[in-house]
Amino acid sequence: MQHKIVSSLMVALLSSTAVFCSTSAHALGLGELVTGVTKGTQASGDPDAFIRSALVAEGLMGTALSAMVSSLASKEKAAEYEASMKAASALTDPAEKQAKTEEAQKSAVALINESTSNDAYQGKINKMSSAQKAQLAGAAYNFSLALLQDKALVGQAQGLMASIG
Repeated sequence: MQHKIVSSLMVALLSSTAVFCSTSAHALGLGELVTGVTKGTQASGDPDAFIRSALVAEGLMGTALSAMVSSLASKEKAAEYEASMKAASALTDPAEKQAKTEEAQKSAVALINESTSNDAYQGKINKMSSAQKAQLAGAAYNFSLALLQDKALVGQAQGLMASIG
């Protein structure tokens, strides 16, 4: 029974991670990072390691999106995003929590796209302090790490599914 629960959890986690991250990557013009599939690595036969890796990638993505929104969007939009994420994290029903989190993250991607698609974007970047630029660079770095981690997770998931049979 526990084996089926772990299998179901992995499939659900992989599906949600893959859908969100590939959507985010393509929306932000980084789709090439998630198109390749690598064969499983060390964690390919270990469900616990896979789940830990997926949670790390999800944390990196959340941190990156939050930092990008706070750096690029208006203060009001950034506050709305943070409030929606806080409200989502306060939910106790896992399905509802995930749905609200994904909704807020899709909203964040839209905010980032909106903020970077107008002519004022470069001017805003130029007016940022060095600390703000460092925060934005850190966000981009975390985003890239999350995408690379998700790419590795695809291969690991294939290995796990093959080992589960």
